[in-house]
Amino acid sequence: MERESVELQEEQEHAARLIIEGTRLLTTRIPALFETEASDITFRQWEALKVVLAARSPEISLSDITSYMGYSRQNVKKLVSGLERAGYVTLQPSHIDNRALRVEATRKARREAPRYAEAENRMICSLLDGVQESDLSVSARTMAAMIRNVAYD
Repeated sequence: MERESVELQEEQEHAARLIIEGTRLLTTRIPALFETEASDITFRQWEALKVVLAARSPEISLSDITSYMGYSRQNVKKLVSGLERAGYVTLQPSHIDNRALRVEATRKARREAPRYAEAENRMICSLLDGVQESDLSVSARTMAAMIRNVAYD
């Protein structure tokens, strides 16, 4: 009985290490897959732009994007500044608080968004090629539980 417990622990540890290694690999490969099709913005910039485009409020701030993405304010500012240089967003003083910056999507962002969404869909399809739906469901539940275990409150 004790031997089975040790074997189970070893199997769980191996699975946990595989998940950690896989997450590390995917963290670099997912952006690379996206960026082979969308060369003028990065995957992380696309993630930020999606937040701006999906905002229900006419005014979304850097702080709002930071909260949603879970990135540091410095990293979000860098992403958004790159989007501004590329013509996808404008940064203006907030109407509510002049100390804050609001981020607005440009016409170019709205025009190009479907192309980036399609590139993202192709990347996801490529990523999931050969993965069984049942395996994906179990993986999603496992990742959700692991995220809850490490999420910041």
